Amino acid sequence: MSLYLVGFLSVMIYCCGLMIDLGMMEVAQLQLQNAADAAAIGAIYASEDGSTMAAGGAADAKLNNFVNGTNYVTVTISNPPTSGSYQGNSSAVQVTITQPFTTRFIPGKFTLRAKATGLIPPTPCVYFLAQFYTGVSLNAINQTVTGSCPFYIGKSYYFNGGSSSTGNQFLLHGGASASSGSVIPAPVHYGAMGDPLLYVAEPVFQSCTYTSVSITAAATLNPGTYCGGLTINTPALVTLNPGTYIVVGNLNINGPTLRGAGVTFFMTTGGGYNYGTASITNINGTLSAPTNGTLQGIFFFSDRNMPSGQVELSLANWNPSSTVDGILYLAGEEIDVSNIPLKAVRYNGIVADNISIHNTGWIASSDYTTLANGNPFHIIGGGLVE
Repeated sequence: MSLYLVGFLSVMIYCCGLMIDLGMMEVAQLQLQNAADAAAIGAIYASEDGSTMAAGGAADAKLNNFVNGTNYVTVTISNPPTSGSYQGNSSAVQVTITQPFTTRFIPGKFTLRAKATGLIPPTPCVYFLAQFYTGVSLNAINQTVTGSCPFYIGKSYYFNGGSSSTGNQFLLHGGASASSGSVIPAPVHYGAMGDPLLYVAEPVFQSCTYTSVSITAAATLNPGTYCGGLTINTPALVTLNPGTYIVVGNLNINGPTLRGAGVTFFMTTGGGYNYGTASITNINGTLSAPTNGTLQGIFFFSDRNMPSGQVELSLANWNPSSTVDGILYLAGEEIDVSNIPLKAVRYNGIVADNISIHNTGWIASSDYTTLANGNPFHIIGGGLVE
């Protein structure tokens, strides 16, 4: 064998060894980065579940076979991060994992390092989940939105006719449509979120308390199951005593001065009656949801089995002084709002598939201090990792 051939084979063997080592190093680096990403997400979720970030991050790193102090691995979890764009931000956590790597064919020792930073997600007060509707999640025309709590927008938003949003951070899973209105601060792209009230048990239909009730004069109503729907059509004062109003059929409220504290409307089916829709128009309302119990914080609740793709709740033409402290919870349904001041004394919120809102003002607020268990929203998904 000629020296030339020996030299050529030596170079080929060296190159093959180098390629194998580099490939193995790349695989090891990817495994390290995946572990760091998982640990950052684990640290975030641990903070939401009441555990420590360090414990949550370490647990997820271990699931990926990286344990601090084992096989010369170091796992460092820092809150706030010590470097990067979120340095010093107490709402972020940084995970750094290092591990020595020794090549097998070409002599060499290296230290592989992976870093991931997770942003602890804010808790929105408004969720447009976009689970069924393929169009715009938030459609606003001639609309002003102000406040200080985030909005989760599952697909897209459209602002037109001078519409604007100020102070509410849009956590945008999809994208903006051809909006001409302004959104300040600028939306940030976000991971998909699920129903934040999925843990809330639905009321159970048992039997009818009332049948086909129609109110045409001043009245005081009591909680119970209203089979065949509930109609309130009067300009007089109507008072709702505290409790759950299970409505089987349509809910139509038009014209009253409406007063009610500790009230939840639940739309469902049963007793031979089908699902209905809800319309609340032309009211002067002072309303609030329960402050304790299973349904605390929820003013309107749509049965989760209700067929999707319809306008389940319409709100229109309210007196400017009207307030509702409570959450409108229609995870798979649409809300249509026009000419009403959507505001509360302390807090309001929406969980819906999508919304169309126009010709009014919307003041989003999230002061849950009156609720026994505080903020009722439990974050499912979301978050940013870089």
